[in-house]
Amino acid sequence: MPEFLTKITSNFGNTKILTNKDSLVDWDGYDELDKKGAIKYFSRKDRDNVLNHLREGGAYYLEEWCVLNKVALSYCAYAYLKHFIETLDSEEPDEEFVIFFIAQLYQVVYMHKGSPFTSIQTEIIKDLVLYAVQKAKTVKYFEYFSEDISENGQQFFNELSKYSSVVYGTEY
Repeated sequence: MPEFLTKITSNFGNTKILTNKDSLVDWDGYDELDKKGAIKYFSRKDRDNVLNHLREGGAYYLEEWCVLNKVALSYCAYAYLKHFIETLDSEEPDEEFVIFFIAQLYQVVYMHKGSPFTSIQTEIIKDLVLYAVQKAKTVKYFEYFSEDISENGQQFFNELSKYSSVVYGTEY
């Protein structure tokens, strides 16, 4: 949907290229292997490098993405969200990416004890997850993971609602 792409472009990834590996993660003693993997993959890549990698069918690196610090997470979210909407709107969506990406969005909220994104970014992400869940409920849109996509969406909204006075996911 073009309006999602416009929102993603104007609200995510508006910082400079991530070249300093020390600015990608916060070393806090948790998820050390994923953080080392994040540095290895995301160092010296800009958002378009990441997006092209996803479009070409490369590894998702979602576990590594979700351990990035808030600035790097938001910057790289541009590529993941753009790929997410592109695959949702394709004739043959990458169901595996959709289900795992929603699961990692849940993980990001869980790890940060709330959304690490701005309120505008969070609203965009919520709308995209809801869009995916609605697509999953469409007969035969997703061949294998419709129920899992819906369940992961609900889990994401439930986790988000723990840290907000606004109740999310009531659209289900």
